Amino acid sequence: MGPQPDNCQQQVSCTLLRPNNGRAYFEAGPVVWIQPPPRVQPLRYVERLLRRARLSDAEALRRKFELPQGRWLFHELNWEEVALPIGVGWTKRKRTPPVDLGFAGASDQVLFCALVLGLCNLAFYDLDRPVVWTNQRLSRRLQLYRPCAFYAD
Repeated sequence: MGPQPDNCQQQVSCTLLRPNNGRAYFEAGPVVWIQPPPRVQPLRYVERLLRRARLSDAEALRRKFELPQGRWLFHELNWEEVALPIGVGWTKRKRTPPVDLGFAGASDQVLFCALVLGLCNLAFYDLDRPVVWTNQRLSRRLQLYRPCAFYAD
């Protein structure tokens, strides 16, 4: 049969979020979600707010807000990970970086979050994509991450 194989055990650890040199590969961005009133579908709620803002369609919102530039990855959060008011806020793990959104009121905050959610597909946020609103997309709670140095090495 042959000699016995050598058994070898190794421990390997790796992280994508922060390498050994301390420079982050991904920078945490805003946390976005909306919570419509009870028994109201998210799409219907956002469309109502859009009409109140006297805007014709979702694409018209792009001119109203300063959106995160480029392509961002995201992580879908559980309800337990989301706390504080609707929209950009905190997670249990840490506070998200401050983002100046120039909100005029709660409806603007919801419309900003709806716009960002509409620009997210299954894997990433991209400002160049068309805005697509569905009940499923508007029901998500997302933490955005900007890739910083991951591809630069």
